[in-house]
Amino acid sequence: MSFSYDFAIIGGDARLAYMAFFLHMQNASVITYKLSEPGLCPGCPQASSLKEAITSSRCIIGPIPMSRDGITINAVNLQEDLTLSNLQSLLTDGHRLFAGCIPAGLREYAGQHPFFLFDYMQDEGLAIFNTIATAEGVIAEAILHQPVNLHQSRCLILGFGRCAKTLACKLRGMSADIAISARSPRALSEAEACGYSILPLRALPEVISQYKYIFNTVPARILESETLALIRPDTLLLDIAPGGFDPAEAERLGLHSRLSLGLPGKYAPKASAEALLKQTLAVLKQQFPLSG
Repeated sequence: MSFSYDFAIIGGDARLAYMAFFLHMQNASVITYKLSEPGLCPGCPQASSLKEAITSSRCIIGPIPMSRDGITINAVNLQEDLTLSNLQSLLTDGHRLFAGCIPAGLREYAGQHPFFLFDYMQDEGLAIFNTIATAEGVIAEAILHQPVNLHQSRCLILGFGRCAKTLACKLRGMSADIAISARSPRALSEAEACGYSILPLRALPEVISQYKYIFNTVPARILESETLALIRPDTLLLDIAPGGFDPAEAERLGLHSRLSLGLPGKYAPKASAEALLKQTLAVLKQQFPLSG
């Protein structure tokens, strides 16, 4: 199949705008559609529709996450044609799709049709690199929205996955007093082995009022209404994984909570774009050594 462009870059945040710029500077043929910051790549042609972008390009680079609602493609400038179903109908033999947190339905479709799919967040190296920008971003949010130092402040981290581990490490470097609460006994054991205080979830109601900062990294309900009601109004509750608590309930209780999503794209888009592009080109070289 013949394509007019090497790459189409669709939607997303500033990371994708920087990727378009870097590819353009490497003399790749790039077309974009509904970038968050098209001004970062003024020399790139802009498609008039998703169909034009997809049908004219060999490699498609989509957002991280690809979708927040399972229906639309993640973009600041949302258009009616920016849907997963529309994208799926346009993908054909010869396409190579790169994005992050690709929905299961699209992954299943790719398994039944002859196009290549790569999920950035399924790549261990990129996923760990992503935690660095996420951790630095949520710390920036904490500093911006709480009038006290992190130094020696009592910080509670919910969960101990990739992001939580990096966040705890960064906070420790700022001399914060860190406790980890998680459902998994193994996660608690790992946290304890790293030298952090640990709290089983069942113990949270007894101590949660003691923390100045609470960071949720778990995309499943951790803080029920009864526990939320015990949090002090001057505590900053930062949620980087929606689902850990009910934001409407937190607002009703007068809590100081913030939903902090897309932090790598907000605080470190250029560095993140460099890492994403490096991996994209490496995968293309490995999977398609003759055509790139």
